[in-house]
Amino acid sequence: MGYKRIGWKDHVVQRPRTYRVEENSDGSKTMIPDPGAVLQQGTPQSARNFGMMDAGLQAVSVAFDELLTIVQAQTRDTDELRDKLNKFIAASMVIKSVSYTRRKFTNSEGKSECDFTFTVKTDVAALFLKIGTWSAYGTEKSTVSGDVRTWTVGAAYIGFTGTKSVTFRASADGENYGEPYSISVNFD
Repeated sequence: MGYKRIGWKDHVVQRPRTYRVEENSDGSKTMIPDPGAVLQQGTPQSARNFGMMDAGLQAVSVAFDELLTIVQAQTRDTDELRDKLNKFIAASMVIKSVSYTRRKFTNSEGKSECDFTFTVKTDVAALFLKIGTWSAYGTEKSTVSGDVRTWTVGAAYIGFTGTKSVTFRASADGENYGEPYSISVNFD
C-alpha cells in the first residue's frame, strides 16, 4: 500500500486571533471569533485525514520489521558462509617444514629441564601444536615472507621424557583442520 500524501495546508485568515465580544443577558461575555476574510482554506483536521497518517505509519513500521528480518537472516547466512570459508581455507593449508632448537638448563630446584623453540614454515594463518596430551595454539610470533608464514612457538619443560611425537595442524575458530604434520622430538 503506497502512502498517499494529504498535502496539509494551514488555515490563513485576514485577522488571526481576533474576537468580537457580546454581552449576555446574565452579565457574562462571549468571545466570538472574527478573523475576517479567509485567505487560504486549511486542511480539515478530521478522523479521515489522521487515519490516513496512521495507516501510512503502520505500513512503514511493517516494512521496517520485514526489512530488519531479511537483514538479520542475510547477516546470519554471511556469518555461516564466512565460517565455512575459514574452515575450508584452514583445511587446505599445508605445513611445509618444522624444525626446532632445544635449550637445556637447571631450574631453581637444581633439576635439569629444557625448553624448545619450534619453527614452522607454512601458509597457515593459525597454528595448533600438540605434544602428547599437552596442546597449545601458536600465537607467539609469526612472520611472513612471500607465501610462507614462519611461526616461532616456544614450549617450556612440560614434564616429558624420552622421544615424543609433536604434531602441528592448521587451526581456525578453535577447530583444527588439514593434514597433521608430525616430528619426533627428544625431550631428554
